[in-house]
Amino acid sequence: MDAVERGESFIVTRDGRSMGQLIPLRRRFISREQFANGSQHAQTPNLEQFRSDSECARRLGQLCAAMLEYGRQSRRRTSDLMIASTATVLEVPLYTTNPDDYLGLEAWVDLRPVKRPKSSWDESLSHYVLHLSHDVCGGS
Repeated sequence: MDAVERGESFIVTRDGRSMGQLIPLRRRFISREQFANGSQHAQTPNLEQFRSDSECARRLGQLCAAMLEYGRQSRRRTSDLMIASTATVLEVPLYTTNPDDYLGLEAWVDLRPVKRPKSSWDESLSHYVLHLSHDVCGGS
């Protein structure tokens, strides 16, 4: 350990096989004066935003627990849960074309299902898929 404190690195082996590397931490000492000088230029935090972010994080945990209790995996729905937690904290409705993404959260979220608008892109895509399936399946 004395050698590591002096800055030397070592390869750690077991039975002749390399298992890892022991590398000294590079610690840079900063005096109080340097810290105080650097802190003078730090941005003043927006406490209202911090409170809102903290509440969203807390609500995210609650919604994850609710989804697990409902029998669904929350890990696969992280983005949906982040959207839902923000909507509930800000007390705004959540408009979605995929209400099934929020099953189990009905008691928490003011969910407003909407139909996905049909776009010209959707029509051209379905036209392409129809032609592709016709070509692949050998239709006449």
